[in-house]
Amino acid sequence: MKGECDFTYRHYEFILDEIRRFYNHYTFNQRTEVDRGKPIIFIRHDVDCGLHYVLNIARLERKYNIRTTYFVRIDAIGYNPFSYPNSRHIIQLRELGHEIGLHFSTSKVAQGNSVLSYIKQQKDFVEAFFGIEIVSASAHEPTRQSCKVTEQELNQIGIKNYAYGQFFFRELKYISESGGEWREGCVCNFLAKKIDLQVLTHPFWWYESTPLENY
Repeated sequence: MKGECDFTYRHYEFILDEIRRFYNHYTFNQRTEVDRGKPIIFIRHDVDCGLHYVLNIARLERKYNIRTTYFVRIDAIGYNPFSYPNSRHIIQLRELGHEIGLHFSTSKVAQGNSVLSYIKQQKDFVEAFFGIEIVSASAHEPTRQSCKVTEQELNQIGIKNYAYGQFFFRELKYISESGGEWREGCVCNFLAKKIDLQVLTHPFWWYESTPLENY
């Protein structure tokens, strides 16, 4: 650990530098390319609240030649991914080399539709609008929404990489700063242990000098 463990971009750069030095790092859709010569890490960003600040994180990752996966919602109160400015942000994420995945919710399933068909509709919208293939997904608040969809069911609609599936959630150590707090301590402490990781961050929590920058 170098300096204070906080949510500044400065500390995120320290984290990225440690990853670059000691880990093989991948986007979720690179799962089949894993090289076990070093510890492996998959960094995931769930974009819950807005897209206007994600590029701050994405550009830092590009600086350290680290590609990550950004999971985007289509039903968030805080942003519409299909609006002109937000769609430009998503296009820029891809131009920076990052993967776009689906951050799906299951609490708005219309009567007569299955959870799986609702997720597929969300996936289809993103693919059609951006002209991309979505192969990775994460559930939004899976515990609070009692998300009952299985990894095998998601495979049926083309989701090959599920953040809460066997490989990512069971075979890797999963750590998250949900709610703006590392529940088990800062990610940099886990990096020092050189163990295989799935790391979830939310760009909303990270800032230059004060958390007030984002709200």
